[in-house]
Amino acid sequence: MRPLHHAIYFLLLLGLSSLMSCKSSKRAADGFRERSTTDLLRAVEKHNNDFEWFSGKAKINFESSYESGRGVANVRVKKDSVIWMNFKKFGLEFARLQITPDSIYVMYRFENYYERGSISEYSREYGIDLEFDKVQSFLVGNCLLPEPQNARVTRVGDAYELISSSGGYTVQYEINPVTLTVNKHKIIDEQGREVVMSFDDYKRVGSKRYYSHTREYFAPLDDSDVGRAKINISSVEFNVPKSIPFDIPDHYTTYDN
Repeated sequence: MRPLHHAIYFLLLLGLSSLMSCKSSKRAADGFRERSTTDLLRAVEKHNNDFEWFSGKAKINFESSYESGRGVANVRVKKDSVIWMNFKKFGLEFARLQITPDSIYVMYRFENYYERGSISEYSREYGIDLEFDKVQSFLVGNCLLPEPQNARVTRVGDAYELISSSGGYTVQYEINPVTLTVNKHKIIDEQGREVVMSFDDYKRVGSKRYYSHTREYFAPLDDSDVGRAKINISSVEFNVPKSIPFDIPDHYTTYDN
């Protein structure tokens, strides 16, 4: 395998965090309200979306010391089965990505090239956890739930800070005490790498759920570089089946050829 395009790698890296979606990023504007630890734990849990299908369009502004740029990604997820994404610049598709529970496939349109490997191979090569369910959770907008037995809560300004550790990760949430929504989320792994997220522009999707349509992420790409991405999401749909086209043309070559 050759190195993944940094924008694709960054999106996969965020998957190790099982990131979340929240209902509102506004701070407490009408007074602080006392909340119990149980209230805050329940608020985080209620942010998760149950689904069979998910799709959306993401405008991505990506920056790192290696490269920067803008593009559009279409995302389609069939729960526990397949993740499909295509990436476009100036209206032209430059890459297509497919992830199954055991493998990753990437086609690079401008180069007539493709690569593939197992989840375990990519996880070892890049030193990150690319388990299917975690990447799936990030793309859909669900969170890594805190462990109730070691949750710690403190007041920080006009918000609550909830911290919990489990399985080598520490998760931190900044929660609005009035609306019980999450303003910011941080995940720290065993190596001390931090993924930091902020959320904004929450809109109703369907009749019951709210979804964050503007997000900002900071995540390490390697020991010396941090990537930043601002993502604006539109055309969000839950439980509407979509096609998952991924046919590798015969004239495409692989890195080993």
